[in-house]
Amino acid sequence: DLALGQGHEDESMDDGEDHHDLGDLALTEPHPLGEDDNLDHLSLEQAHDLALEPGDDYSQGPLAVAPVVQSRMMVVSTEFQLVVGQEFPDVMSCRRAIRNTAIACHFEIQTVKSDKTRFTAKCAAEGCPWRIHAAKLPGVPTFSIRTILDKHTCVGINHLGHQQASVQWVASTVEERLRENPHCKPKEILEEIHKSHGITLSYKQAWRGKERIMAAVRGSFEEGYRILPGYCRQVERTNPGSIARVYGNPDDNCFRRLFISFYASIYGFVNACRPLIGLDRTTLKNKYLGTLFLASAFDGDGALFPLAFGVVDEETDENWIWFLSELHELLEKNTENMPRLTILSDRRKGIVDGVDFNFPTAFHGFCMRHVSETFRKEFSNSVLVNLLWEAANALTVIEFETKLLEIEDTSQEAVCWIRRLPPRLWATAYFEGIRSHNTCL
Repeated sequence: DLALGQGHEDESMDDGEDHHDLGDLALTEPHPLGEDDNLDHLSLEQAHDLALEPGDDYSQGPLAVAPVVQSRMMVVSTEFQLVVGQEFPDVMSCRRAIRNTAIACHFEIQTVKSDKTRFTAKCAAEGCPWRIHAAKLPGVPTFSIRTILDKHTCVGINHLGHQQASVQWVASTVEERLRENPHCKPKEILEEIHKSHGITLSYKQAWRGKERIMAAVRGSFEEGYRILPGYCRQVERTNPGSIARVYGNPDDNCFRRLFISFYASIYGFVNACRPLIGLDRTTLKNKYLGTLFLASAFDGDGALFPLAFGVVDEETDENWIWFLSELHELLEKNTENMPRLTILSDRRKGIVDGVDFNFPTAFHGFCMRHVSETFRKEFSNSVLVNLLWEAANALTVIEFETKLLEIEDTSQEAVCWIRRLPPRLWATAYFEGIRSHNTCL
């Protein structure tokens, strides 16, 4: 089993780190940044007083919606009507029916007595006479409503939310919809519950309800990390020639790294793709965060062709060097006369060092998209950015130097920034590797 660590601390590489069989490990606490920090500070009372709804920009935090009185005076389906003699398969079904009725009719209940043979509840409003009593029938688990005083003197709840509308209730209410559409957002869940039950819950309740159903359908994040070693073994067993490795921290065996390349990708790259590899990464936004590393090739039509991917706890120079060492081992095992590679990436030092160490004969170039984005952030001048692209695409050294002189006429700082980048790594006039408009070199 494999556990997920709490922090993203950069630990030194351990040449002796084992993969695959990591033993039975206890799962550590979740990464603190993976929780919904915006809502954790709310008390139960505050959650009732506010219906929380996120804006499009989650960094702005949830938006407060003005409370609306939830009156009990509404048309209620016969599905939620309780009568004396009504029977239920067991005590849990009985309690569930009473709870659903209280939610639908907008009053809260207080349990008076609950055991294996009896269940008694009353309206939570002070002085309200509504009361219900159910009991188990002899010799069977069936529960039956024995008495009910179906009269309220209260006006119903006058706050948002509902004491009986727990996270589990939310999950069971929207389970069918989430199974059909797992991409349903918490905001849509809130709208559906308000429309069907007339109550307004907090965004956090909807989010947690969805998480509970998704865990039941897909398994939890924690369980996913635990079964990674077994998954890697199955990949290599059922896809001979594939490489699947998972690594844990040597101290606590919490998840650290994952590298996977399927044999179909390896075979396709070696036999049908150009000797050109692009490196990229993207941030994972699940509960435990992390970073996804990608190594992509290019087929004969210039389309992207997946070669390998890795998952790490965070993007560091050390993790990039590790990923490139895995990629080098992959290619070394599967090629006898590999042509000289061209590798394109951003300017991160770990990538540069990893390419120099693992692929010393490869042509290494910087992706111009990354270079231009960094340049734009630094100088915020579209004219200079256009000139930078013209310099990068110049076919001769003379044309390249002419464009740099034009940049210098506009900004001395900009041309100094550019000249710090070795032109052999980004300028077409100097680059010796494979050129392709799709690679943004």
